[in-house]
Amino acid sequence: MSGKVFETEECRVWTGALGTPMHVIEDAEQHELDVIPFNLQIWLKVQTNNSSVGVQSFPHQGLYLAKTPKLGANQRNQRILLPVMALSCFSIYSPSPFVSSVLVVLDADDTSQQGYFFGRVRRATLGSQASGKVLSDGQDYGAFYDTEVAEELLAALHAAFPKVQLSSSAKDCLAKREISRRATGVKLGEMVKRRKTLSAEAFYGSNAVKSTVSGLSNGLSVSDNTWRSFYEKLQFRVSHSLLCQLEGTAPISSSFPRQQEAFEFADQVAALRRRVKATSSASPGIGYGGDSTPRVFSFESAGDGKRRFLVASLTEFWKNYKKTRDDQRHVYEIIREGVPCRLYFDLEFKRGINLHVDGDALVARLVSLLQLQLFRRYGLRVHHRDIYQLDSSTPAKFSRHLIFHFPDGSLFRDNLHAGAFVREFINDLVDLTDYTSAPDDLLSPFLVNTESGNDPVDKKQLFIDTGVYTRNRMFRVLGSSKFKKHAILRPLNAAETELDLDLFVNTLVCPYPSLESMELDRKTKNYRLLRCESSAALQRSRKSTYAGAKSITSSSVECRRSIYPMLDAFIRSQATTGGVQGEIRAIQMLMTSSSTVLAVLPGQEDVQEAEDNAAKPHPWMIIYHMARNRWCANIRRPHKSNNVMFIVDIDQRVFYQKCHDPACQAIDFRSSPQPLPPHINFSVDEKETPSDHC
Repeated sequence: MSGKVFETEECRVWTGALGTPMHVIEDAEQHELDVIPFNLQIWLKVQTNNSSVGVQSFPHQGLYLAKTPKLGANQRNQRILLPVMALSCFSIYSPSPFVSSVLVVLDADDTSQQGYFFGRVRRATLGSQASGKVLSDGQDYGAFYDTEVAEELLAALHAAFPKVQLSSSAKDCLAKREISRRATGVKLGEMVKRRKTLSAEAFYGSNAVKSTVSGLSNGLSVSDNTWRSFYEKLQFRVSHSLLCQLEGTAPISSSFPRQQEAFEFADQVAALRRRVKATSSASPGIGYGGDSTPRVFSFESAGDGKRRFLVASLTEFWKNYKKTRDDQRHVYEIIREGVPCRLYFDLEFKRGINLHVDGDALVARLVSLLQLQLFRRYGLRVHHRDIYQLDSSTPAKFSRHLIFHFPDGSLFRDNLHAGAFVREFINDLVDLTDYTSAPDDLLSPFLVNTESGNDPVDKKQLFIDTGVYTRNRMFRVLGSSKFKKHAILRPLNAAETELDLDLFVNTLVCPYPSLESMELDRKTKNYRLLRCESSAALQRSRKSTYAGAKSITSSSVECRRSIYPMLDAFIRSQATTGGVQGEIRAIQMLMTSSSTVLAVLPGQEDVQEAEDNAAKPHPWMIIYHMARNRWCANIRRPHKSNNVMFIVDIDQRVFYQKCHDPACQAIDFRSSPQPLPPHINFSVDEKETPSDHC
């Protein structure tokens, strides 16, 4: 057993075809990764004469992942074994200076492989052998993690399993680590360690790297002048590195393959600069919420349409955005969770099946009713000049965005509250549960045909897209088009003129990148944050209060199979209406606060250990996201493009159906609760653990 023990707070698991290139695994999107929702200890077991490691017993060689809750007197730790014979490659993935993940790839079977991303790694040290406890070294749960520890884990893996292949990034990392150890000494090593995630060849050329490494391998010393020259070159080449962006010596502009990585980097920049301001006489940011706080955008690559996420200051973003050709701008604002926002709308319908609909007249009527609702609800007098209308309509489709500016500078608390206001507005127009019985009421003009001419004419939905009020929503920005589309979002009735920064800022849904940046802006001392709780939201709040009495939290586990195989089979049997067999696409289990589910992945069943019943997992609700069968109980037919879901309330032993369709979400539709069959048992003794649960 290796003497070093590491701990990871963030483990994500990718599963795919055998032989998938490393760059594809590293760029996997978030929905392709399963998440292990708790800390894991990482133990390295190699062949050794001394097998004493406290109370731990590891019979097989390989990489052991151990769950790390506080153990009770009668509890045993659960473990996952990644056997040495299955390990195929080690890599290191560093999307930013303070975010490095060690990637372990293994062959799961003859056709598939898995990649384990170990993020937020820190050292753990063994306690006394009598206790068998592992103590984390420095419990810093802040935004910053020392990438040196991730590199140390990589080095430990390579030392323990030298026959396992290294990726090019891992080789570069270990080579630079060796250079620093043998040539720089402790002082210079501390000076450059935060920059060691950057490729040496990218800074000073491959020939220089080879000659330097060759010299070190022959045991030759490196003079101070040589290292001074190297360090000067390094400093010059990294003038636009991520680290310099953090420190403020380079403009902020970096892209990431996954949204969460972009969020983490943006938060790191904001946190670091808040620290700088707190210890200096620097004045708070001004204008647009302070350009020192970065924004997060999403864009589709003009070449292949692959989505990436951009973190940039507004100044740097605008400089590059203006230089981009019109037909290559496919950019979206990320409306981050918890960030104050303006009231906004996405309105659309197909012209070919709505020949009778006048889009401009429909928008005018909607605006008039919204002005009345805003005054009645919040006392706000909104004029037409306060509403920005952006249009990307074509002969085939009407498409328009509305952005409301409130005269007193008020904003909604976040886009969830804005969405609640929109749904309340719709419900106030008419009782949606019975709108079909009143075809001439106020809502009818806003219902448009949504299907092809072969479908019945009564297949309608709101031309207001109520699906845009979700967490971390992407919303297209002024001057951009969708990938492989030619309709550019422009100001209504405006000629194709050069983009204007003030207009661009005024059409953003979030005028400030964060709540903190808004509070720092001197112009918003008298701002008001508007809140709205719909009746459905209040009902969910009451349920949460009841659940809270039972120590239920919002923690969840995402997986492809639940821990109840009989329940999975029953749900599949329900997804057959219309003659199409539905499949389970993903499962989300909402867990109680005492749940400590350990991921069990393909091939790991034999090493799973039982725990006492008191520590058994206890999901209180399971959400089944379905595929193939889209039949909806609300419209009594399948949806054209929106999937459905089944929700199982374990405590009440009932299930019901919901869907992702905006019209159904607008009325918060859920089918009548149906009882679960009596043969489905949720007791801990009858529970089974699926092979690919995570």
